[in-house]
Amino acid sequence: MANQLIEIRMEALKGMMTEQALDFLLILNPGMGNIDCWLFAQEHLPTPAPFNRNSAFLVSAEGEVLKLCQTTTHPTDRAQFPHFDEVGLDEILPGKNVGVVNRPHLKKNVRDYLAQICPNLELRDVTAQFELLKARKSATEISALTTAAAEYDRLFFAAGLMLRPERLEKEVVNEIRQRLAWQGADSETPAFHNMVELTSAPDGDPSASEVMLWPGRRLCVGDRVNVTVRGYIKGFAATLGRSFVLGEASQEARNYWELAVQAQDLAASLAKPGATLGQISDQVNQFLMQHGLSADHSGWIHGLGTGLYESPRNVDATRDIPLIEGMVLSIGPAVKPESKDLYRCTDAFVVTAQGGLRLSRTPRTLREL
Repeated sequence: MANQLIEIRMEALKGMMTEQALDFLLILNPGMGNIDCWLFAQEHLPTPAPFNRNSAFLVSAEGEVLKLCQTTTHPTDRAQFPHFDEVGLDEILPGKNVGVVNRPHLKKNVRDYLAQICPNLELRDVTAQFELLKARKSATEISALTTAAAEYDRLFFAAGLMLRPERLEKEVVNEIRQRLAWQGADSETPAFHNMVELTSAPDGDPSASEVMLWPGRRLCVGDRVNVTVRGYIKGFAATLGRSFVLGEASQEARNYWELAVQAQDLAASLAKPGATLGQISDQVNQFLMQHGLSADHSGWIHGLGTGLYESPRNVDATRDIPLIEGMVLSIGPAVKPESKDLYRCTDAFVVTAQGGLRLSRTPRTLREL
């Protein structure tokens, strides 16, 4: 599948460059947003290192990719990729139209060098166009994201084995990460790329007044436990969040959970081509406030792909970008009763003409264990 993905993505990238009349595209800090994984269809995330912030790709209109190093911060960098001034850019860039992605990551020494060899060079920022291209998923990518979602379904199916009275929160989080590793989740260590958010409190009681110190509290019968997991399966992001009760759930918990599902349903129904995340967030927040709850201004709706927090996002300028069919979004607005732990139903959805289509199959119920 990797070769197919590379071909699909490169053709899309060359098409964007043709539309923008670009001869070359300079991608800075390709580790940001996992652009490197996207471009080469890597199933394994690279080990974070200083080099990631100093690397760059120069893509030609023909689809050739030259890997470069902006500056040396580690002894292996120079041996791994050449510097800008070592590859003859002074012969190929003058007189060419060059676009740039992630312009703020252009190092001063590289900027000075480019100004020296191409005094009239204008780096046109096409980050927004590139992110839009990356956000639209092909059928092959949607299939891979669906497979990643299915692995998280498997994980949550085993919730009853992990969430048991007398276990420490730490023990549950560690087992979630270990199970993901068994299922093929990509990670330098079981904890590194598998982000687990877990809170617990007696059902109906206030949440902790201060942050619990690791290893957290010990689970008890009658607790409500909230689990949201984000990570990567073979190079594709996945996310899933549910609430559980150790015993019989209170009517209050049932009511709030139903509101969390309704808020997600509302957001998903609005996730159609042409809508924006800003508009969706405003309507969901209006729904929450109509039910006496606080508006959710967190990043609860955003893109998914080779990165966990891709564009568009409801917390920055991309909130006003019109959605297009084929985008994949994480949707999970928070229902937060005053002084109590929140309820959050989180799933991945693909944008269609009929609204968001949920990729996961885990039942959206308040599960009693």
